Amino acid sequence: ITFTIDGTTVPGGQSMIAPRSASAAGTTFEVESSDVGGTTTVTVSVVDDEGDPYTFGDEYPIDVEILVTGANTASETATDPDGDGTYVASYTPTAFGDDEITVTVNGEPTGDSPFTNTTTPRPVDPSQSTATVTSTADVPSGGQVGVDNTITIEVRNDAGEDYVYPTLRTIDVQVAVSGDNTVAAFSVTDPDEDGTYIA
Repeated sequence: ITFTIDGTTVPGGQSMIAPRSASAAGTTFEVESSDVGGTTTVTVSVVDDEGDPYTFGDEYPIDVEILVTGANTASETATDPDGDGTYVASYTPTAFGDDEITVTVNGEPTGDSPFTNTTTPRPVDPSQSTATVTSTADVPSGGQVGVDNTITIEVRNDAGEDYVYPTLRTIDVQVAVSGDNTVAAFSVTDPDEDGTYIA
C-alpha cells in the first residue's frame, strides 16, 4: 500500500494479508472401515469460510484433532502431507464395538461431528485354525463303514484367539468329503459361539 502526500511517497506502507480462516462448520471427514488390530484412518477435508480447500497450513498452521471415545479411545493430531487441505490421522482399535469420533478444527467441532464408527472383530485366520476327525469305531484305523465320524474345527482369528463372534462377523465354514466316500460341501455352524464348529 503506497501513501503519498502532495506526490511524495510516505514510507512504511506494508500490510500482511492472511488467507481466509479455516471453517470447522464447513469441514467434513470420512472414516475408513476398521477391524480390531487394523489401522483406522480418518480423512478430514478442511475448507475456508468460502468453502474452498484450506491449502495454507504451512504458512498459517491450524490444529486438526481426532478424538475417539467408546469401544476404543484415542486422541490424534491430523496432518496435511500434500498441502491440499486434506488432513489425515489414524488409530489402531483394540476392541470391537461402536466408536464415537469427533474432529475439531482449532478447537471447534466439524459440522458432521460426532460420527459413530463400528469396529468389527478381528478377521478369521485359516492358517491358525485346526481340524480333527474322531470316530466311534473300535478299529485301529479310526474309521468304519456305517459309523459316524465327527469333524471338529477350531477356528481362530488373526491373533490366534478363538473366533467367538460368528454372528458379529459372519464366516462360512464348510466341510466336504472325497475319496472312497464322498459328501458334497456343506456349511457347519458354531451353536455355542465358542469358535468350535462340529460336523
